[in-house]
Amino acid sequence: GEAQRLLGAAAPQRSGLTKLRATLATPVVARTVGAGAFVCGTVGFVLYFIKQVAAREAPSWPTSLQTTAVSAVFVAAPIPGNLVGAYVVEKRIGGYDRLGPTLSFVSAAALGAV
Repeated sequence: GEAQRLLGAAAPQRSGLTKLRATLATPVVARTVGAGAFVCGTVGFVLYFIKQVAAREAPSWPTSLQTTAVSAVFVAAPIPGNLVGAYVVEKRIGGYDRLGPTLSFVSAAALGAV
């Protein structure tokens, strides 16, 4: 599939820096890094406001308990979405064998989540 074409069967010997540059220039890597940066920035932004709400709504709780509660929700909440998303991407769209539609779907989902 498309993944085999991108990975190639027999790559010529190249230096580590050349390989790194070639990898970073690959559209799938650029899109993945961009999407990851977008998600991380959004999570940090949202986490800040959720922590502020936790402090306002539960002022009697120690700060450590507020932080633990917010952290537990941030760790546990994405699990069902990751499982369902993985199923949809792999079974319905085609996963790595159909990178274009897969990345389009993931990008649309990331934007829709914001």
